[in-house]
Amino acid sequence: MGRLRRGRGPDPADRSRHPAHRFTPDDPWWFTGLTAQAGGSWFDVKAQCWHVDPAEPGTSGVTRYWQGLIDKGQVKIDPGFSDEFFQDLQNGTIATVLEPAWFAAVLEQRAPGAAGNWAVAPLPRWKAGGASSSFVGGSATSVLKNCPSPGKALEFANWFSSDRSSLEILVDEAGLVPADTLPALSRPSPYFGNQVIADTFRQQRMPTNWAWGPAMNETSKALSTELAAAVAGHTPLQAALKRVEDQTAAAMRAKGLGTTITG
Repeated sequence: MGRLRRGRGPDPADRSRHPAHRFTPDDPWWFTGLTAQAGGSWFDVKAQCWHVDPAEPGTSGVTRYWQGLIDKGQVKIDPGFSDEFFQDLQNGTIATVLEPAWFAAVLEQRAPGAAGNWAVAPLPRWKAGGASSSFVGGSATSVLKNCPSPGKALEFANWFSSDRSSLEILVDEAGLVPADTLPALSRPSPYFGNQVIADTFRQQRMPTNWAWGPAMNETSKALSTELAAAVAGHTPLQAALKRVEDQTAAAMRAKGLGTTITG
């Protein structure tokens, strides 16, 4: 995860009338990544019981920061991956976005007219010595049970995820940053003003204390719903997280898991 910031663009006097940042309440993974970077931790297991706390102190710092920007009108509220969002990125309405490494390829494809106006920079740290990056997304290559040719599928999956020629394609076309020394990672990006963007992503320090819970489908749905409702209704983000906490705990109990709320 990194910060994409706009360099050249519209006249500064014109840009000053627009929000500098973008907040996407319906994207739960974006918010989760920032929480992990800030040192937050929503789930823990003690005495064979799950403890749930999406409103914990690390998360509170993230909500306070964005609440302040929202209250001052300094952010643009955009649905994730909407046409309006990419128009804003292309025309200079938004100056910075916080996105994963793979978003660089998406930006190039969806906002081609902004070529040369964007650069990649590290995320600001929430505290000295803390993580300088985080995660958004993830993937797996699987062979399904009813696959008619599982051996061939497994061979392709291994090639796709480990062969250097495949990784070169993934770097160039999908914006991935594999843990490998590939020529594609050292190539300057014309879209980003010939910046070698992989250098910035590879130098960052990731959070280490994050743990996923056993009901993330329900947690992510609650995050999307409650954060969007809070922004639309002008109610506190922190109160929305308390509702996410309650809904997550209820979902875990419905799965037969011993659960307590610690926040």
